[in-house]
Amino acid sequence: MGDASQAGLSTPEQRLARLAVGVNPYVTGTSLPGDSPVFFGREQALGEILDTLRRPERPGCVSMLGERRIGKSSLLNQIYQALSANPGLVSVHATAQNWNHDSQQHFYANLHACLAHALGLKGEKPVEDYPGLRDFLLAQARLGRRFVLMIDEFEIMAGNPAFDAYFFSNLRALADRPEYRLGFLISSRRPLKDLCNAHRIEASSFWNIFGSTIVLGLLAEEEARGLVVEVFGRCLANRHTGRERRYPDCMDASKPDYPWSLDSGDPCRNDGDSVGRQPLAANGSACKSRHGDADLPLLRLWEQEIRPLTGCHPALIQIAADTHWNAIAGAYKVDELAVTMRVREYLEYFWNKCSEDKAAKAILLKSAKGQTHELKVDELSRHTGMDCRYPEHRDVTVGTGSEPAPTCHPSVAPPAIPDRGRLCRNDGEIFNPTASPPQLDYRTAKLVQRGLLTADLQPFSTLFIQVILESCVEDTGGSPFKPNQIPTTNQSFDVFLSHNSQDKPIVRELALALKSRNLKVWLDEEQLIPGRPWQEALETIIQTTLTAVVLIGKSGLGPWETPEMRACLNEFVERKLPVIPVLLPDAATIPELPLFLKSFTWVDLRGGLTVQALDRLEWGITGIKPKSSHNVEGHCH
Repeated sequence: MGDASQAGLSTPEQRLARLAVGVNPYVTGTSLPGDSPVFFGREQALGEILDTLRRPERPGCVSMLGERRIGKSSLLNQIYQALSANPGLVSVHATAQNWNHDSQQHFYANLHACLAHALGLKGEKPVEDYPGLRDFLLAQARLGRRFVLMIDEFEIMAGNPAFDAYFFSNLRALADRPEYRLGFLISSRRPLKDLCNAHRIEASSFWNIFGSTIVLGLLAEEEARGLVVEVFGRCLANRHTGRERRYPDCMDASKPDYPWSLDSGDPCRNDGDSVGRQPLAANGSACKSRHGDADLPLLRLWEQEIRPLTGCHPALIQIAADTHWNAIAGAYKVDELAVTMRVREYLEYFWNKCSEDKAAKAILLKSAKGQTHELKVDELSRHTGMDCRYPEHRDVTVGTGSEPAPTCHPSVAPPAIPDRGRLCRNDGEIFNPTASPPQLDYRTAKLVQRGLLTADLQPFSTLFIQVILESCVEDTGGSPFKPNQIPTTNQSFDVFLSHNSQDKPIVRELALALKSRNLKVWLDEEQLIPGRPWQEALETIIQTTLTAVVLIGKSGLGPWETPEMRACLNEFVERKLPVIPVLLPDAATIPELPLFLKSFTWVDLRGGLTVQALDRLEWGITGIKPKSSHNVEGHCH
């Protein structure tokens, strides 16, 4: 519930001022919390969204698009923080990835309970259907309340079979009619219209109530640089005692090797706890005693060490900056291979999962090879007849981005070349023709807008170029992709074993049996590195494994196995990850499984790790039926 007494969202300068000297502020593996000091950029998107949601009569509806980990969830957290200071505005922030709604009634009941709690309504009669929620919103709206429902990972909600076109029609009605005073902020990777079409809920017309679409791409160069230079300058210490100096002319330089692989000009530091700590740069710079402009080492850190790996991608900058910050603060050398591999693993996942479209991958491959001249066209007129910038144009076949521009119907001349930046398009999002150079074809311009290509038509980091080239092969058929379109490296695994820790002994036996069949198996006790965050490692394997196996023994699903299972189901929705339920030998009966897991064909090992049972499991993992396999059917009920 918004309240004027709440702080809301601080200004960028106020957030930076809260950085603590000697404390690593970077965040990896999760979204940035509200009012985070390391939330940089997105000022225009933030302003446009807040203006729409803060309308005094009723909030508007906004669709936010962007690749995974481009910063959508972090931006949602800042918006939620900002709305907390708006009186009379009730905000609900939900992440579909964590939902376990198996019915519409469950959704309505939880949403009503959340709203009642925010309004401080005790003893409110539960609501379990649409009419009940509708009447509740109407009664509260008449008291001057306004409502914003923020939904992250909307793909999962759209792909949930429990939510049909009738359900989304009801949601549309709540936002479309002014008396309910409800607005939506939806975050997704794909345009809402595409999602509605893909999941057969287009009849609801849910997508067409969104008058504003914000597309998140890479940070601007200045914003990305500030995320390193300004943050490092404020939260590292500037301590001089004559020990461990980074400059050859300093006295008592006991360690000639310094953690940055750069020239002289690194900030001086020491390990004397008695020396008072001051920000490395209260004025935005490092120490300037005798060594000239000390902004230079931080700029070198950005330009030479971080930017080539990360480009201006916010999540990757956080990963690389986190590693460098720890090394500099701890006075040890950065493990360049380790930080490169951390970023590379994400880029491989990014290439595989965030750019499934073959046409998009073809453009990225050409760009990585320097064939940017092939990405430009002589004329730009892509008229599709839907969401067209020229209302007289109708019923035109969708262009693929490679053939000549289609002719508009009825016989209306396409725009002249100087006007070619105004692109007609039909995927349900508002396209900003000024966001990309006007000489680009529609698909290339869209990749620039999404942040997969920079304005000069290069993939956003030199490491990404390497990943693209190494993940692709040319063949006689003209396709630049491997047959399964899943780039594999020595870090890829054939199967991830999700299990209850109480079943560990039999799980170890199963892992050995699968390894004997030349399968690369991910088992937590073999892969988790001591002293490292294990949640991040789990997230990475679930996002990159080729198959997931959910093991059920006599103890059922474990406390961490349940969220692992849900994350695997999400990967099934996103990239068709095979998910195989497996009954372990000590499972007495077929357990009661979650609704969506029941729909997957299972493997029964209750008869032991027999050749036939393992053949069947190998078949599910590889997609290739072993020659010794026997037909054994099984389904969860």
